[in-house]
Amino acid sequence: MGAPIPYYALGKVVRMSSLDDSYARAVALVNDVEPRLDSIITEEDAKVQLVVRILTEVLGWHHADLSTERKNDNGFSDFIVSDNGRKAFLVEAKRQGRLELSTSATTKQLYKISGPALKQCIEGIEQAASYSAPDGIQLAAVTDGTRWIFFKPFIPGENYKSKEAIVFPNLRSILGEFASFFELASKEGNQKALYKHIFDKIHALVYS
Repeated sequence: MGAPIPYYALGKVVRMSSLDDSYARAVALVNDVEPRLDSIITEEDAKVQLVVRILTEVLGWHHADLSTERKNDNGFSDFIVSDNGRKAFLVEAKRQGRLELSTSATTKQLYKISGPALKQCIEGIEQAASYSAPDGIQLAAVTDGTRWIFFKPFIPGENYKSKEAIVFPNLRSILGEFASFFELASKEGNQKALYKHIFDKIHALVYS
């Protein structure tokens, strides 16, 4: 990543916060890729042109943090994202069109994993959960680069499918709820384990 984008206030150069800087990068990325989404056809296209760019340019991870096609007891994971050797979260990538939501919502939503909205995405979710299990990874995402589904693959004493996933159905929904996206998946947010607080709050609210 390059230097943070400066802005001017009272005649002085002031560095933007990491959130603001990342949002500016997200806007630039979306403006770049949206006109050519139809040309991002294969899973490898989605990985290179969307997933890796979002992880590194927008969310603050480094290329050295990304491990691809790692074999575990349950198969080969697409991406394991690590922070100084600590496995932070897992990303299961799909080609465009493989993650169909059974809803027309265009903004960030909470959906029960075993519910109707994610019925056509359950195979990818199950894959991500199974690949997370051998390493005890506590945050997983399934994505085709434009849709992002975040969930906790392990809930002590409960079936993870009975809980909710946080779903960003398109790139514009990421921009619209960028602070939430950043807290969930950025390197900075993961170092503070913000995703745990986010999901704990969601689960408490839904089941209280």
